[in-house]
Amino acid sequence: MSTIANHDISLIGMSKHYTLCHRLEGSLEAVNCLVFSPNGQILLSGGDDDTIRVWDLSASQCIQSYCSQNWAQITSIEWLHCDSSPEGFSDWMSVGTGRGSHTLCPKATEGMKFLWNEATTTFPFDVNDPVEAQAYDPVNRRLALASHSGLLKMFKLRSKSLILLWDVKLYSDIPRSLQFFGPGNRYVLSAFLEQGEIISYNGENATIEWRRLLLGGIGNATISPDESILLVDNLTTNSFDLYRFPTGNLVTSIPSKAVERFVKGIVFAEGGKIAICGSDQQFVQIIDLTSQRRCQDLISENPSDIFQTVAAVSLGDHRHLIACGSSSKKPTIYVWEKMDFRHPGRSQNRDHKILDTLIVWFFQSLPIILLATHTIWTPYFWQLIGNVKSTTSAVQVTFDTNIQGPIRDVLSIVELTTIATSTSTASVTTTVTGHAIETVISSLSTFIPDHTE
Repeated sequence: MSTIANHDISLIGMSKHYTLCHRLEGSLEAVNCLVFSPNGQILLSGGDDDTIRVWDLSASQCIQSYCSQNWAQITSIEWLHCDSSPEGFSDWMSVGTGRGSHTLCPKATEGMKFLWNEATTTFPFDVNDPVEAQAYDPVNRRLALASHSGLLKMFKLRSKSLILLWDVKLYSDIPRSLQFFGPGNRYVLSAFLEQGEIISYNGENATIEWRRLLLGGIGNATISPDESILLVDNLTTNSFDLYRFPTGNLVTSIPSKAVERFVKGIVFAEGGKIAICGSDQQFVQIIDLTSQRRCQDLISENPSDIFQTVAAVSLGDHRHLIACGSSSKKPTIYVWEKMDFRHPGRSQNRDHKILDTLIVWFFQSLPIILLATHTIWTPYFWQLIGNVKSTTSAVQVTFDTNIQGPIRDVLSIVELTTIATSTSTASVTTTVTGHAIETVISSLSTFIPDHTE
């Protein structure tokens, strides 16, 4: 089975597959969170080494790293994109940490680096209450933060500040994930670790809209882009469960092949066509949501690799990126790429596609048509040749005396063959007779087998 070392992946029934494009090294401890920039040029990572790293994927290198005495381990990262703030920034990094602190850092308008001298750090939770999950609502510019102890706070992003809208005690359980959904991102969904319950809160006033009890402890949960499917990392059964959303009806369970009850990262990709799922078994698995089966494994070269965080981004319909970070003694971030050549780009218009299709069809179909109809046209063709030969006198033509004449005659034979395959014998006899055929056959009589006998 191929490994990452060979820049390949194992395949299970897929012709279009992901290949390794970046191996990013430099993290000192386990990688806990990853997020792509919307254009796929930047990858942000954070982990147990208390450090944020900014990776330039075009150069496969870390271009910026930052740590703070207020942080401890990095527990969550979000990329926030919004209309320009009064300071002129449109992209921000939202960082949650193990000490209950939150940092908001703007990205420079030019280049790839973040402006840490412009960053603001607050403590929405107690020092011993880590930020467990966060979610961003770009429609209303709201940021939801949940703590390890079960506190949920909703903020409004205003300039470089977070304005508290409301807070509520969720549960006496750990909220493993947060996600906005519904018309205008009206609701926020929280999934709980031990109770295996998901709860929908009204984003305006924190009232509970509904709650569903699932089939086991929840390591992670995420809603598909069309909001029809809920994917859950089931820690009780060590499987990935697909539920109808929001009804909570189980669709199927897919074994994760994990040995331990580790929390595994999960994310939808390619517009919801596939799901990317981590594991403790040296690979990241891809689930085809149409067939509801594992369709591809991305296997690392390190047997001790555990993948608890994954990220994905699609750049149009033709390019897709997947990233995963390991929790081994030598943490590595792997980035895979898939190019879908069925979507060549906007420069190729519909007329070009139609023309290409017709040309391919013509060259593929012509031999089949000739072969299928050869019993009809070949007897008449050779009969025509024989009749012409029998009415002409033999003329010896040598190749070196007149090369231009025979070449023209060969072209005439090709034309004669084309006409013979597309018209009836009577039409051919009427159309192609006379001195031209007589000259062609006389010139090449020694090269044409006698099929009239």
